[in-house]
Amino acid sequence: MLAQTTDTSIASDHQQYWNVDVENFEEINTNLANVITEQQLQSLQQLAHQHHQADSEDSHHQIIIGLVQDKSKRTIIRQSISLLYPNLQTVLQCQNGDKIIIVEPNPNYNQLKILLPEHQVDGLLRFISKVHITKCGHYTIDVHELDKDQRRQLHHRISHLFGKFIESKTIAKVNKNDKTSKNCIIVRYKSRIRNRYYKDKDNNDNPLYLKFILRKRNVETLDAIHKIAKALGCHLSDFSYAGIKDCRAITYQQVTVKNVKPQQMINALQKIKSQEHIQYGNYQFIHTPIRLGQLKGNRFRILLRDIRLQDHDSSLIDIADLHSQIIQSMEEVKKQGFINYFGNQRFGKTISTVNSYDIGLAMLRRDEKMAVELILSTVDEDISDNATMQALKYYHTSGDLVSTLKKIPSYKSRVYLILKALHRYGQNIEGYRKALLNIPHNMRKIYIHSYCSLLWNRLVNYRIEKYGYNVVEGDLVLLGNVDNKPDSTDTDAINQDQLVKLVTKTDLALNKYNIYDVVLPLLGSKTIYPSNTSGSVYKDMLANDGINDSSFVNPMLNIKIKGAYRKILSVPKDVNFSLHILNCQHLHDDCHDCCSNILKNQTCNSRFHFKLEMTLNPGSYATVCLREITNNDAII
Repeated sequence: MLAQTTDTSIASDHQQYWNVDVENFEEINTNLANVITEQQLQSLQQLAHQHHQADSEDSHHQIIIGLVQDKSKRTIIRQSISLLYPNLQTVLQCQNGDKIIIVEPNPNYNQLKILLPEHQVDGLLRFISKVHITKCGHYTIDVHELDKDQRRQLHHRISHLFGKFIESKTIAKVNKNDKTSKNCIIVRYKSRIRNRYYKDKDNNDNPLYLKFILRKRNVETLDAIHKIAKALGCHLSDFSYAGIKDCRAITYQQVTVKNVKPQQMINALQKIKSQEHIQYGNYQFIHTPIRLGQLKGNRFRILLRDIRLQDHDSSLIDIADLHSQIIQSMEEVKKQGFINYFGNQRFGKTISTVNSYDIGLAMLRRDEKMAVELILSTVDEDISDNATMQALKYYHTSGDLVSTLKKIPSYKSRVYLILKALHRYGQNIEGYRKALLNIPHNMRKIYIHSYCSLLWNRLVNYRIEKYGYNVVEGDLVLLGNVDNKPDSTDTDAINQDQLVKLVTKTDLALNKYNIYDVVLPLLGSKTIYPSNTSGSVYKDMLANDGINDSSFVNPMLNIKIKGAYRKILSVPKDVNFSLHILNCQHLHDDCHDCCSNILKNQTCNSRFHFKLEMTLNPGSYATVCLREITNNDAII
């Protein structure tokens, strides 16, 4: 901590020395003086003066402002210091559970001072502090003494430090008197973000969000939305949805997009290639967006083609036996349900050895380089996307980022965005972290959820083998009627501590719970474990992978997984099923188009197809249910 001494010469010259392009200096200084002590104010002046005179920041010098409970006062401290002392920065540090405000040298200051004089660095950083509040205006940097390479370095440095919300451009500024021109760099808030900000302000009383139905096939949800966003010219963060749908199935889901009109959506559809895989319509304006976790359930219509009994060797099929077996299997599943495993879709089925849970584990281990390399080594099973496969093969053999970016389809959002970030920030520790931050936040979380799902599947196997279908002491049960709501992708939306309790001996004596109430935790920083052996097995799994509960909070990747709970059994609802005789020419992709005949007790060599409709809770997998019905692991 900086010694609490006072330099009267610094204090007396404070306004003259620091009041460079600072409007309302007296008001800002007075506001700051009202929320910190006089001694702290003098220490700020001394630290700022010392840092200005030093060639590099001294990380050992800092001022501890302390705990400030009032949020408005914290805002005054942060904004005032950034305007009065641009070479300093405020940070929050956790000490004994409290967030302490600390002031220290701003590392960005010396990075900019290499290319610009101090007064221009001061002005630029003050402008950036203001633009967070005003979202408007610009700052002009005089660069007539810099050559082209130095200007390029400055653009790169500004983009590197503030590229998420600031853009810069070199222009030739003409002098009106002598008509001469000199180069300047204009720095301003990014136009796309600026326009979105003013749209929000102008539309407070009007619906901001357009809801529509998205139909897709052989396209991942995020890839489909990325295609639509690119065609519209808007950002991925403008879209929201309740969950991720299966890639290969024909799926329908509600999506909302911000500040877009129906005609724009119609025009965008004409720009999207392979329109047969992506369609949308049914537009409606609403005031609030759809959020992850709002899903109440999924309705499935499934057609299983060419079914037969497993032990039937003849080409002739006894319809009565087949029909009887189907009815028996369906009644068992309708009554008893099925083990609520996560299906293979959760783990990313690929032609390589990489799965989503491998990437999630690398992220939990803070190994960003490994996570990026695993993502780039994953090739989708869909061989129709030959361009992506060829581009990735080219990258792995040549290492040429620029050429790979030209070859790869931009709608392949994860791979494209990662390569783009590596090209921009470099293949180093910071570059790998920026690459992961460049993909959508929900996708980063999905990788970690995939790892959590793998461990959950392993634990439910142990739980069933150890205790069967009986409720035992130390099991976890849900409180209240929440179904599988915490099993959404966005587990942070639910306060997990209020959802579960441990089963006691008294609960068992009163026969208070049954197996359909029992849950197992999806791991996170606030997970409550079963108090029986299931809990210790879970912790051993984590330890073997080199992680613990704290691994699920990673501020560097903006990851905070609190945890969730999932029922070990799932029971389908509103189940309808039927057996059909179809000829090959009558088969269509959509089971709505199937032609069927009335079944009679007979033996024939026709092909039989099983049609099933059912509703499952959010997070339950139809493929897992089908595996239970057909007793066939190949179904998934």
